[in-house]
Amino acid sequence: MAIPFEDGDLGLAGMVMTESVYKGINSGNKFNPPTQPGIQPRLSGVTAGTEPTTAQVMRHSQKIDEWKKEKQLWAEYKAGEQAIRNLIIDNIDDEYISELKHERTQYKQIPPFDLMEHVTNCYGKVDDAAIIEMRKEMLQYTWHPPTPITNMFSRFSELKKTSSLAPHGITTQELVSAAIVIICNTGLFNTECDEWEKKKSYDWAAFQKYFIKESLKVKKHTAAQLGYNETAAAVLELAEDLNSVKEILQATRPRNKKMK
Repeated sequence: MAIPFEDGDLGLAGMVMTESVYKGINSGNKFNPPTQPGIQPRLSGVTAGTEPTTAQVMRHSQKIDEWKKEKQLWAEYKAGEQAIRNLIIDNIDDEYISELKHERTQYKQIPPFDLMEHVTNCYGKVDDAAIIEMRKEMLQYTWHPPTPITNMFSRFSELKKTSSLAPHGITTQELVSAAIVIICNTGLFNTECDEWEKKKSYDWAAFQKYFIKESLKVKKHTAAQLGYNETAAAVLELAEDLNSVKEILQATRPRNKKMK
């Protein structure tokens, strides 16, 4: 969520997440929205008919400053809430959320979380039939160089992410098992497949890095046997795969380490 808010780097993302999800991506910290500050504080502790002391005036001035900050923060929060609400309404057909619409106020008083929860609960589930189709797609997927191997990896990752909306989604073991069969069927990675199977590992990120590296070796060998035009095309494909390797490495390395 790109809308800024001084509660942290995640901005107002907490408006559309459950507390457990938000804490899970925010180092265990809760989302702390501001509260409405109310009316401007009045000078207190002054007896009728007497002048306030310097200390009383200073304390009151401090309270006013704090109230102004809280008021500004509240205004920013409400503006962000409206922006998120509009974003949801503008990108979801009204038929999916009209059940929450008020006859007079429309969606103005509906929290963004309620809108997202309604859509997720009513339409965001993936049924068993869809999961079966996803698994079938994986098993029937075909890949062969010079097509970038990252095409297959990206698609498999998308299927796993979508399937996570179901109670029993696609596992990393299924990803690796399906992918290694496809790779081995090319006949170009027999040794590499044997080496991976000896590991008995279903680490999807490590699997991708390993076979992207091996596919680059195949492409380099192929490029050396081609003419000028074909070699140029192969070099472009190598560059595309190298970028994919960098992205995967960046996603799996600790945040305090940077790629050179």
